[in-house]
Amino acid sequence: MVLNEIRKCSGAEEHVLKQKSREPALVEEEFISFFSSLMGTTIEDLPSPNIEVIRKDPCLSYQQRCVLIVPVTDKEINEVMEGMAKDKTPGIDGFPAEFFLQHWSTVKDDVINVGKELFSTRKLLKVVNGTSITCMPKIATPTQVKDYRPIACCSTVYKIITKVLTNIIKLVIRKIVSPSQSASIEGKRIIDNILFSHEVLKWYSRKGMSPRCTMKVDLSKSYDSIEWEFLRKVFVELGFPFKFITWIMGVNKIVSREKGEFDKEIQCPFTFFFLAMEYLQRELEDIKLNKDFKYHPRCKKLGSFSASGLQANNEKSSIFMSGVKPELKQTFLETLGYVEGEVPFKYLGVSVLSKKLTIGQCFPLVEKIT
Repeated sequence: MVLNEIRKCSGAEEHVLKQKSREPALVEEEFISFFSSLMGTTIEDLPSPNIEVIRKDPCLSYQQRCVLIVPVTDKEINEVMEGMAKDKTPGIDGFPAEFFLQHWSTVKDDVINVGKELFSTRKLLKVVNGTSITCMPKIATPTQVKDYRPIACCSTVYKIITKVLTNIIKLVIRKIVSPSQSASIEGKRIIDNILFSHEVLKWYSRKGMSPRCTMKVDLSKSYDSIEWEFLRKVFVELGFPFKFITWIMGVNKIVSREKGEFDKEIQCPFTFFFLAMEYLQRELEDIKLNKDFKYHPRCKKLGSFSASGLQANNEKSSIFMSGVKPELKQTFLETLGYVEGEVPFKYLGVSVLSKKLTIGQCFPLVEKIT
């Protein structure tokens, strides 16, 4: 009965969308309304980050701060240009990376001068920072606006500048980011996350286990919805130089508005996300001071937020429980709004089970890599 009602509602919604799709103005209004509410506005009553939390772990030393503001050289910009992918979508100016690579001897001086202008004046030309946003379908047959993903197609010159900034941040990022962050940081391996998840959920299907739970939290639009004011405060408290912070804010002033939508080739947002997660990590460290807190079995040695603007996607988040009484389990589910997770499940392309992984279960991932 309930299933029939759900199908009726879904059918009615699809019918309305089909009617709207016949009128371009209504389609445009629907897309603008949906994505504006999702990423186009800032949170008015955003809580301020806890300064004590940020400062309690390693911050940048004087020597590290000096490294960040060393004048950018022609060589650095040249190396970034040479390493750029050739098959990426161009920005609003219509010039892809191939154009710059083929005519580098002609445009080289102009591109370098634009880059150096940012680093000297801390301002970026609007024409460079201009962005065109396109919506790419997430699935083969999209029927709703949420089935599309907005991608900001930035100009090649803008990408060059952000890559230069990313290379500068890489010089110090490992000094301030905790060892528990292993994805997309040079020298660390994302497979560590898979092994960690497998170890945490090991033997969850056994009866008679001591009470324990693990939450798998999916962050909604994680790279696109970090508040810039939050990032600015984190940069300041971690000891980043004022000049460097103005470079970052100057680059993102126009393209991101209060929150950003990014071309996947731009690497700065990934670094910003690590900083947001570092703040969360440092907040979690305070939990250890609570006498009622107990580590998940085998997690004490591994180590382990509203101020960032990031929000959990309850539809994709889940909680795994073992040895928990039914009434307490129901309380958890109602309080969090998550669904109860079931093992096995896919994580980063690999099946996470409550037993030892076999070669056959890892084979799909091996095929993708090779």
